[in-house]
Amino acid sequence: MTVTVDLLPADAAGLIFDCDGTVLDTMSAHWASWDVSCQKFGIAMTPQQFLHFAGKPGPEIVRILCQEQGLTGIDFDAFIAYKRTHFEASLSQVKPIAAVLAIAQEGQRRGLPMAVASGGGHKHVREGLRVNGLEGMFKAIVCAEDYVNSKPAPDCFLLAAQQIGVAPELCVGYEDAMLGLEAIKAAGFLAGIDVRDVPGYPQLVC
Repeated sequence: MTVTVDLLPADAAGLIFDCDGTVLDTMSAHWASWDVSCQKFGIAMTPQQFLHFAGKPGPEIVRILCQEQGLTGIDFDAFIAYKRTHFEASLSQVKPIAAVLAIAQEGQRRGLPMAVASGGGHKHVREGLRVNGLEGMFKAIVCAEDYVNSKPAPDCFLLAAQQIGVAPELCVGYEDAMLGLEAIKAAGFLAGIDVRDVPGYPQLVC
C-alpha cells in the first residue's frame, strides 16, 4: 500500500494511534464479548450503541447503559471481569489492520516517534500489540489507567504527545471512532485521520 500525503502529512513530527479498531482488528471480538456479557447480566445493547461508545472505558459504558435503562443492582466489577475474560480468550487471534500498519511502518521508516492512545486497559492493549510483534514500534502506550477524562476529552492524546516529546500541533492522530476523532480535534493536532476511510480498512461484522 502506498502511504499518501493525506494519510501521513509531510510536516508531521509525531504519530499517535488509537488501538482497538485502528491498529488492531479487535472490534468484532469486542462486540462478541459485550454481546454475551450484556445477555448474561440482563442489559440491552445494540451494535449501533456499541459503535457509538467506541473509545469509552468499559465501566463508563455499563454505567450509561444501566442509567438509560433504569437498571439497578448490576455488579459493574463482575460485568467487566466477565467481559474481560471473554475478550482476552480471543486476543491470540487478533491481527493488525494492514492498511493502518502500513502507515505506522512508513512513520517508523521516516524516524517519527509514535504512540498509542487507547481507551482500553494496559493489559489487553499491550498483550494485543505484543502477540503481533508491535509493542516495540511505539515509544509510548497510553491507556485508560493513565488519565482521568475519557474520549472525547483530549487527555489521552495530549498525554501521548507529551510522552513522545512532540508538540500537539505537530502530531497526527489516527482513529476509527467519532469520540476519538473529536478528542484529536480538541487536542489541537495537525490532523485527525479517520482510518475507516483508508483503502482496505475491514468492515465490522456484528
